Amino acid sequence: MLDKALHHLGIENSSQVIEKFKIYEQLLLQWNQKINLISKHDEERIVPRHFLESIGFIPSVDFPECARVIDLGSGAGFPGIPIKIIRPDLNIYLVESINKKARFLKTVIDALSLKEIEVICDRAENLANKIDPVDIIVCRSVASLDVLVKWSIGLFKQKTGILAVVKGEKLNEELLHFGKMEKDYRIKNPEIKKFNPFPSICPLDRSYMVIIKNG
Repeated sequence: MLDKALHHLGIENSSQVIEKFKIYEQLLLQWNQKINLISKHDEERIVPRHFLESIGFIPSVDFPECARVIDLGSGAGFPGIPIKIIRPDLNIYLVESINKKARFLKTVIDALSLKEIEVICDRAENLANKIDPVDIIVCRSVASLDVLVKWSIGLFKQKTGILAVVKGEKLNEELLHFGKMEKDYRIKNPEIKKFNPFPSICPLDRSYMVIIKNG
């Protein structure tokens, strides 16, 4: 599955990339016996559920060369680490408030010899004074859209920046609470599209990509 997805993205030297994902998977399974990184049910579907959905951000979001990217609520490293494996030029910050998970993220980074990627063990609302402004914030459903905007708005470069979030079937409920945010925070109307980056490999039925632009 992963090989087909990489081919779809036009990735060269896919064997080297797949080897990194194999190491990542092994560490994930080992650490999951000690701390709760993913559900036990997900251990058998790490590739489709976590790896492919994470690298699916790459064809769905415009990542400029060497862009500064934050992965909010990184958890086990999704989507930040898979994105970094595919796009080593990006400068990525993995934000995770739980110490044990932050240690896991650092272990993966060391094992994969990844550069220009940093783990920040802190809450998202505390970041504004600890990190220089970024270009893009990515996350999988770690909080509601209105909360994510509040966390993100102070982290973007002035009048620029993109928040890209994958959401599920409860998206419409969140959008009802989101309308006022557009005026209060001077953000543009969210772009909403189906998130199904690899339909012939790993079809997703009820996933959406929400892209919110600052300014």
